[in-house]
Amino acid sequence: MKKRAIAKPIKIFTLIIAIIFFLNFAPVFGRFIYKELKNYYFNTKKFYFESDKLSENLARIELDHWNGVDTYNITINLNSFKNSLLKSDSDIDYDITYRCSNNISCASSKTSGTIYSATNTDNFIITLSPITQLKEKDTVWMEVEATSSYPYEKTLKGRFVLQVGFYGLAYEISDQEDDLYLELKITNTLDYYTVETAFDSFSIGDRIDISTYLGLSEENKQKLRELRLGTKHTEETKQKIRDWFLTH
Repeated sequence: MKKRAIAKPIKIFTLIIAIIFFLNFAPVFGRFIYKELKNYYFNTKKFYFESDKLSENLARIELDHWNGVDTYNITINLNSFKNSLLKSDSDIDYDITYRCSNNISCASSKTSGTIYSATNTDNFIITLSPITQLKEKDTVWMEVEATSSYPYEKTLKGRFVLQVGFYGLAYEISDQEDDLYLELKITNTLDYYTVETAFDSFSIGDRIDISTYLGLSEENKQKLRELRLGTKHTEETKQKIRDWFLTH
C-alpha cells in the first residue's frame, strides 16, 4: 500500500512536467512542422526563393571594424534554384522592406524586383550611412525583408550589425591571382573637409570637421573637398589593424 501511495504522486508530477513541456514547445514544434510542409509543397511546384544573406529564421550578420564614417554597402543576392539541377520554371516577383537604427540612414537600391527564370538570380544593394558622429565600439543595425509575391509567398529576413572598430580608417584588400601575399591599404578618412565654394557662413578654404559635415545638405556637401591628412591615427594603431587581418 505504501508503494502505491508513493507511486501516485510521482505519476502526477511526471504528468505535470509533460504538460508544461508540451505547452512550452508545442508552438515551436508546430511552426517547424508547418514550415517544413510548406517548403515541401514549394519543392513539388519547383518554387525556390533563397538568398546568400537572408533566411526564413532571420539571419544575423555582424561586421566588425567599420570605420564609422563612410557609407557601407552590402550586396544581397537572391536566387530561384535549389542546386544546379533544380531550378524554378517561372519568374518570381518580390518586395523589399527595411528599417534601421536611429544613428544611421539606410536605403535599398530597389523596393521590388523579379527573379527571371532565364537567369534564376537577382540582387539588390543596401546602404548604411552615419547621421551622427560615432565612436569606437558603437553599433548600427539594419533589418531587411524580401517577400515573394508571385507565384507563392515566402519571406526571407536578415539583420546586419556594424560595429565601429578602427574609427576613421578605411581599408582595402587587394588579392591578385598568383600573388603570394595579400595587399592591405589603410586610408585615413576621418580628418576634415575644405570648402571649395562658399555657402552659408563658410568661406572658401574653411575646414569642416566630420560632425559638421554629417549635418549638411547633399547640395552643400558637393561644395567641399575631402582632405586626408593621415594624422588622426598613429602607426601603432595601423599596425594593430594589420595584425588583426593576419590572425583572422
